[in-house]
Amino acid sequence: MDTLSHACFSYLVCRTTRAAKSPRMGLVAAATAVLPDLDFLIIPALPDLARFAFHRGPSHSLFIALIIGFLLGGLLHRWLNLSWVRSSLLITVAWISHLLLDMCTGFGVALLWPITHARFSFDLLFVVDLLASLLELEAGPEFTDHPKQWSPDLWPICDVCFGHSQRHHKRLSS
Repeated sequence: MDTLSHACFSYLVCRTTRAAKSPRMGLVAAATAVLPDLDFLIIPALPDLARFAFHRGPSHSLFIALIIGFLLGGLLHRWLNLSWVRSSLLITVAWISHLLLDMCTGFGVALLWPITHARFSFDLLFVVDLLASLLELEAGPEFTDHPKQWSPDLWPICDVCFGHSQRHHKRLSS
């Protein structure tokens, strides 16, 4: 998925689950959610065959999500005015939101690395799906202003966006 989608999705997930209790914490979650894709910085140094396999590899695993959550949470807890545990939880949830969104694409992620290099995918969305991104942007105020309420008027939008995404993906793969 694209960077904007990851940032918006993480903000929504962390604000609705109350992992991020304030917009400032939500922005930290949004920034954290783009970090797993920094594996692109290492890719040019890899042999040709390893380049494709490396993206969405180790940085997209639960193992790394927990380590980064613990370390980055420790670095940011005072700035966020949270306990180390609470700060680590926020960072871990934000990182995992990135993994979940990438699992919606056909490429999948190495979720259980280093145990296995197998990729896990729901194969629901195209890698860059403008309608899914627009849904996240539209849903933001609905979810974050009233985090315990799900707006029923968003369900038709979800159906249209994800239905369109699925049809678009099937056309491309045929």
